[in-house]
Amino acid sequence: MYYKLCNAKQQCKALNKYTMSIINKLNKSAKTKIADLTASQFFTDTNTNGYVSKEDFLFHMDNLQTREALELEQFFTYLQGEKRLDALPVPRKDRAGNEYIWCNFQLRNGSPGVKILLFDRILDFIKDYQDGAFSVAFSLVGLYEEAEKTSNVA
Repeated sequence: MYYKLCNAKQQCKALNKYTMSIINKLNKSAKTKIADLTASQFFTDTNTNGYVSKEDFLFHMDNLQTREALELEQFFTYLQGEKRLDALPVPRKDRAGNEYIWCNFQLRNGSPGVKILLFDRILDFIKDYQDGAFSVAFSLVGLYEEAEKTSNVA
């Protein structure tokens, strides 16, 4: 009986050792850093797979209400911090007829939401972020400054 128990313990230790090594391997591969998307790569002017032209971005920014601009700034802050989106963004229309999505982010002590007005391929950008295609390496201010650099808009 003692031999059977001892043998079973050794088999469990061997199994635990194997299981822990495979779990460690899986965790290491899951934590592989994804590529950063830069402000320059965000724009179609400099990247054929970009999401918005610089001209359209500046036009959109110039027409935002203060609240909308602040929410967009907070949105990019959450993206830079690699915060997780809570649910699949579903396009809706507000009272003014503007198409938007409501994005809830998972934070430690809550799930704040921001309203993002849709234009060009912003919805694709959000879905790609949610799919883990890239991490965001810019703020809204950085994006605005990049758009102003070589934009045709005066």
